[in-house]
Amino acid sequence: MKTSSITLSLFLCVGGCTAIDNFGAFTFSGDLGTPDNDAGGGDGSTDVDGAMEDASPPTNCGAVGDPCCPGAVACFGGACCDSGSCAASGSTIGQQVCHDGKLVSCGMSNQPCCADTTCHNGACCVGGLCAASGSSCGANGTCNMMSCVGATAQGCGGQGDSCCDGDPSMVTKAADFCVASGTACQGGQCQTCGTNGDACCPGNGCAPGACCDQAQSKCIQAGDQCSNNQGTCAQGGCQNGACGRRNESCCAGGVACTAPFTACVGGTCIACGGVGELCCPARNGGFCSEPYVCEASDTCRRCGDVGQSCCPGDVCNQALLKLSCSTLTGKCAM
Repeated sequence: MKTSSITLSLFLCVGGCTAIDNFGAFTFSGDLGTPDNDAGGGDGSTDVDGAMEDASPPTNCGAVGDPCCPGAVACFGGACCDSGSCAASGSTIGQQVCHDGKLVSCGMSNQPCCADTTCHNGACCVGGLCAASGSSCGANGTCNMMSCVGATAQGCGGQGDSCCDGDPSMVTKAADFCVASGTACQGGQCQTCGTNGDACCPGNGCAPGACCDQAQSKCIQAGDQCSNNQGTCAQGGCQNGACGRRNESCCAGGVACTAPFTACVGGTCIACGGVGELCCPARNGGFCSEPYVCEASDTCRRCGDVGQSCCPGDVCNQALLKLSCSTLTGKCAM
């Protein structure tokens, strides 16, 4: 197959609308104009923001963790169809990452972050892309070996650091975040996440089959007990899988929704974190999978392009023209 490449340069700014750093090149390989691989998922759109964003998945397919739906739209909310089931945008699939419904390379400088904010060679996961050490963290300073320094005296986002500010302009509802691989913002500090007894990763992320116990804000491995008399964790839900998963009742005692990318609304766990979906609950705001941001409407939307909201940390990207984040509007502009 004949291959070509498209290079996108990313610029960041702080303190208004001045671009301060050339983030580098974000390269899609494959046929000209086509990312590495179309996973047959996403929200039913290609490159048009808003197309089918607010479509809800059926009750038995299309959401994260569900079987892929038959037909043109296999997965909703920007998820990708992987081996018959839907994986969230931001999930690693093989050597690539699901990125707004398509599979692209990840983890290296200027590429999308792999799952669990994973970047290589000391890079920081900022606004959904890996910023090389020495590059800008937007309003949160400069990346220095998986930590952002300069905006605060101690730095932010690295393991053991304070969490980085997700919404410096105070316009969106982006939650505080961490930039080091495999960490989550827990109690204002970036901690290891995802394995048994650790904090849940963003979006209720735990090992496959485990439960994110919201009452304890930690992962419970399958077969162990959920807190507050909510029974045994099984297949991502407490009470032997009877509560906490999508379309099930929220677990009692504050355990709430335990499966990845679910939120408790009206006593039922619904899909969250994908484009057009409700933001997942998180510290000081809402969490959305990459490359989305939690807007003031508590809805996840694409971010970083002209006229769109700034990505978490007041970050903008650009396709052909340099963009910067307005601290007055929280929007990306030339």
